[in-house]
Amino acid sequence: MAGELVTETVTPRVVEQELDVTRDRLGVLLDELSRRRHDLGDIGHQVRRHMVPVAVAAGVVGAAVALAIGLGVRHRRERKRLRTKAGHLRSALGRMVAHPERVARDKPNFGAKLLVAIASTAATVLIKRLGERAIPPRRQAAELIAASRS
Repeated sequence: MAGELVTETVTPRVVEQELDVTRDRLGVLLDELSRRRHDLGDIGHQVRRHMVPVAVAAGVVGAAVALAIGLGVRHRRERKRLRTKAGHLRSALGRMVAHPERVARDKPNFGAKLLVAIASTAATVLIKRLGERAIPPRRQAAELIAASRS
């Protein structure tokens, strides 16, 4: 008895039954995964499932928007007040006295303006041509797709 190997005879019917049970469990697992995948993409289901966090997030966003609007309105009203305008004028006059060379700068000459216009036009044309080379026209794209399918 010691050192003897005990072997169990497994019939094909037993193996087939075990395979059937394993297939059934695998089918149940795959169905569950499919259901979860479907639920994950269903926005309504996710909102219903996580109602409290969604409501809190919506409240926070709403409060942030309301705060931004309120601060903007307050800032605009503050800027329209005469006292604020006088303060801005005093500050501007102080800057003017401190740096008079910055008050009235020379206008750029005609040559500089012309050079900038030519450079921007050349850059626009270059970008357009590069884009045309990178993206084929629709007719060519349709022909390429049709050729790749055949």
